[in-house]
Amino acid sequence: MNRKQIFLSAMDKDEAGAAGILKGIQSAGMDAEGHFWDTTDKDLTRVLPHREIEKADAWVILASRKLTSDEQIGLTLTLMSARAWRKSRLPVLIVGPEQALPPLLADAAEFCPPEKLTTRLAVRTSIAKKWNEQELRICVRFQSGVGIWIEAGPSQGETWKGVLLGVDPALGGAIDFQAVGPRGSLPERTVLEHPMKDARLSAGETEYVAWGCSNTLTSEDSFFVRLKGLTSSLLLGEGLAEEDSMECRVIRLTAQAEA
Repeated sequence: MNRKQIFLSAMDKDEAGAAGILKGIQSAGMDAEGHFWDTTDKDLTRVLPHREIEKADAWVILASRKLTSDEQIGLTLTLMSARAWRKSRLPVLIVGPEQALPPLLADAAEFCPPEKLTTRLAVRTSIAKKWNEQELRICVRFQSGVGIWIEAGPSQGETWKGVLLGVDPALGGAIDFQAVGPRGSLPERTVLEHPMKDARLSAGETEYVAWGCSNTLTSEDSFFVRLKGLTSSLLLGEGLAEEDSMECRVIRLTAQAEA
């Protein structure tokens, strides 16, 4: 039987704490490797552990304090990349005090005391579970040296007549390229109908800068935008082809601020 592969992200450079977690996992008969979260390199295609997560049977996050907004965004983008290629749900266990999490991360992760980690990992990696159903398809693709791509599209049986995706520029978020093509991979060429760039739209107290087009998308098609910098949330709109209004929804990459 193949040994389970566990990957550890230690949010602080706590060498003793990380070593203890890795040793415990290995002693339980699982393979484990990990890294310390890097906040200095601005190239997220190098910082975020998307390649390591691709090979892992479970992801352990060691967080002994409250996660910063940048860390929440990075963890959520990494998790969204798992949706791009995994049919089964990635078990995510957070070792540390419970805290508010971004919705996508909260939906996938569970908090676990260190003394129960190996038992929980054995259980979670023994049964493959499907991802929770989403009203729409959205995931992340990393392309080294090129950037981070957000891929979005309709769910099975749905059709979008036009689409836009916006980012919050407050943290330096921007879009510099868009494309439409078959779902699942970046298209080599694209044809955009009535493309739109740098439209400013508001949702609540946040102003987004959005790109979009009027292409009709089915569940076999996707809209791709390349993300530069960080954004605390995404604004995804569908239906702007012949009408002046569209249905929009906000996808938060950080936890909701406490009142």
